[in-house]
Amino acid sequence: MVCHGKFINNNVCSVLELVIQGDLRVIMGPTEVKGQPTIHLERKAGYGRGSSTLDWPMWVVILRPSNARVSSTVVEDYIEESVSNKIDIAKKIHGEVSRIEEKSIFVGRKLSYLTLINNNIESIESFAFKDSTIKNLDLSRNCLEVIPENAFQDCEITKITIRNNKLSLIHEKAFNKHVEVLHFDYNNIENIQSGFVSGLSRLKELTLSHNKLAHISGIMSLENVNKLDFSFNCINFIEMEEFEELKELTHLDLSGNKLEQFPLRYFKKIKAERMTILLSYNLLTNIKIRDNVKPMTLTLYGNPWNCKCWQNVATHLIEDKFTTTKCDLELFKAGHVPVCIDQGECRSEPVQDRSTLRRFVKILREQMGQLGCDLFGQVGAKYVVSFI
Repeated sequence: MVCHGKFINNNVCSVLELVIQGDLRVIMGPTEVKGQPTIHLERKAGYGRGSSTLDWPMWVVILRPSNARVSSTVVEDYIEESVSNKIDIAKKIHGEVSRIEEKSIFVGRKLSYLTLINNNIESIESFAFKDSTIKNLDLSRNCLEVIPENAFQDCEITKITIRNNKLSLIHEKAFNKHVEVLHFDYNNIENIQSGFVSGLSRLKELTLSHNKLAHISGIMSLENVNKLDFSFNCINFIEMEEFEELKELTHLDLSGNKLEQFPLRYFKKIKAERMTILLSYNLLTNIKIRDNVKPMTLTLYGNPWNCKCWQNVATHLIEDKFTTTKCDLELFKAGHVPVCIDQGECRSEPVQDRSTLRRFVKILREQMGQLGCDLFGQVGAKYVVSFI
C-alpha cells in the first residue's frame, strides 16, 4: 500500500492515496516508524500525486509478506482498523485482492486516489464504491471481463482507468453522472453500442485503444468531450454524423485502423482553433482538405494514397495552412517505404487491386518498429510543424 497523507498522533494515517500492487505494500508519511525498514525522502519537484498537500520530508515504510516483522497489526495501525475491515487488507497481505464487493471500499473516508493494479480482480459488484469519496480509481492489469450495472453509481469517482484487463462487456448504467475520464485501453471491447457512454454529459476523455472495435457509434451525447482515442482497433466504419455536435473535441486518434474514407466536413462546428486528428496507418486513398473546415493538425503517414490524389492533397495541406507532427513529416520525406500507390485517376475509392494493397500494408507493418521516431506518441503541441 502507498498511503499519502498526514500521520495523526504519530501512528494513524489519514489516507489520501492508497496503492496495492502485487505483493508490495508501502506506507508513506512524515513520521519515521521505529523497528521497520524505512527510506528517507526529501521533497522533489512534482513528486507523486497531490504532493502539494503532503508534509515533507517523507518517510516510506516498505512492507513485504517475506518480512517477518510485518503483521496485520502493523497494517491496521497505519490505515485504521475500519479500512482493513472493509477491504480485508490484513487478510490480503499474503495474497491478492480478487473481488470488490458492495460498499467495500473505504466508505466515509477522505480517500481521493485508489490503485488496485496488478492484482487478480475478477469481478466488481454493483454499488461497490457507494458513498466513497474516491475521485481517481485505477484497476489496470487485473482480470475483469464485465463492468456490471451500477458498479460506479452513487459515488464521486470522476476518473476510472481499467487498462490491460479482459473487458468485453460494459453495462450501459455502470457509471455515475460525475465521470469525466474513462480509460479502457488494451481490452476485448467490440462495440460501444450498448450505450455505456450515453448520459455521461460531463465526460471529457475516453480512450479505447487496442481493443476489438469494428465501428464507432453511440457517442453523439458526449457534448463536452475533448479527447477520443480509438487507435489500433479494427474500425472500418464510423457514423460520421455523430461527430457534428461534438464541438469541444480537440483530439481524435484513429491511427492503426481500417478506414478507407474519412470526410472532414463533419468537424465544421469544432470550437478549437486547430484540432488534432491522427489517421496514420489506415487504408485511406484520398482526403478532401478543402471542405470548409478550419486548419487542423493531421497525421497521414502509412496510408495507401492514390498517387494522383496525393499530389492535390499535399498542395492543399500547405496552401490551407494545415499542420502535422515532426515524425509524420520526417517519415513522408524519408523515402524508405512507398508513400502512394499508382491507381490511375484520382478517386475517393478503396484500392481496387487488393493484392497490391496487401503488399503495401505488409511493407509498412514490417517497418513499423523501425520508424526512427514516435509517430503515435509525439503528437503534442511541441511536435507540431507545417507541411513543407
